[in-house]
Amino acid sequence: MKKLKLFSFVIFLLVNNSAFAQVEKSKTKKPQWTIGAILINEWNYYNYLGGPHVSQNYFNGVTLKQHFESFTARVGIEYITINNMPSKRIDFGSDVSGYFNEGIVRLGIEKGIAIKSKVRPYLALDVAGLRTYSDFITESKGVFASLSKRQVSSGFGFGLMPAIGFEYKFTKLVSLSFETRARFIFNNWTTKTLDAYDGTEWDHQKSKDFNITLNRIGGLTLNIKF
Repeated sequence: MKKLKLFSFVIFLLVNNSAFAQVEKSKTKKPQWTIGAILINEWNYYNYLGGPHVSQNYFNGVTLKQHFESFTARVGIEYITINNMPSKRIDFGSDVSGYFNEGIVRLGIEKGIAIKSKVRPYLALDVAGLRTYSDFITESKGVFASLSKRQVSSGFGFGLMPAIGFEYKFTKLVSLSFETRARFIFNNWTTKTLDAYDGTEWDHQKSKDFNITLNRIGGLTLNIKF
């Protein structure tokens, strides 16, 4: 009889504490959204500027995340512009000058694991759409004369961007995240070329390619939860 009373008392305490915890949990609303400003990211491309090209871009995008129980949905908008100035080379060779613009819209999911409530490593996969435009002039320097060529390209691309990263939480509402990102992109290009020695007639071409690059700094982002 005493054991039954003790067991009943323990059950009562457990049920009472559980109900109290649920009430307290319902009162404490966890942040469900995160907005972020991309402080810096890295851009790699191998088809322009005469070879491998790497540049850093600052304050060039925003991200928005919605947190669910088992995963995080995310969307990002980024824009980069690169201006390439000709070198001061005076011997044989070529110089490339011009600019390249790229806009990215990406939508994906993210899955992370919290470690000691401060550090959160995560994996992510985004589906991305890209819009690009470039205008370059190449000047080749030879023995007798300098030959120049202008090439204007516009393109649309789509593909996947897997990423691995981690987030460090300064407070419950403010954090800093860093991720490395790969790009698997199908591109459709429309290019027109004007050779200075051929007069004023443009040569129009269309092409497709598949580009794989790795951005070591996919994004260093300052986040605010709300």
